Amino acid sequence: MASTALQLGSFRFDVTPPAGHARCGGLITPVRQVEDTLEAIGFVLHGAGDPIVLCTIDWTGLCNSAFHQWRDALADAAGTSIDRVTVHCVHQHDAPLVCLDAQQRVANEGGPPALGTRLKFTSRSRNMKPQSPHGNRKGAWP
Repeated sequence: MASTALQLGSFRFDVTPPAGHARCGGLITPVRQVEDTLEAIGFVLHGAGDPIVLCTIDWTGLCNSAFHQWRDALADAAGTSIDRVTVHCVHQHDAPLVCLDAQQRVANEGGPPALGTRLKFTSRSRNMKPQSPHGNRKGAWP
């Protein structure tokens, strides 16, 4: 049985919301200043079939279609399928809680934009293949 070499490529993106953006779904005061940046950090594992992506985000939560948009964009960037991508939020309460579906419902009812979902994920890093066995990708978001 032939062995396949595994390769690991890492990535790190700044996902810090701008001043005035809601935190924790509007349950606490909006961002006033940034003391520590928030990041999306992860890796892509190559050599075990289609690439596998694991990503952790320094946000309170990523719900419904926003969660699926992140997975779709990461799968596209890594050249893999969505079922091989996992995204996790570390759930600190002074960070964004993003639910595009809830925000749309609030907007449809004429409510305030307090859910903090103005941020939209777009994949800036295409082709997340490692440059070396320990390749690294860095970028900014959005």
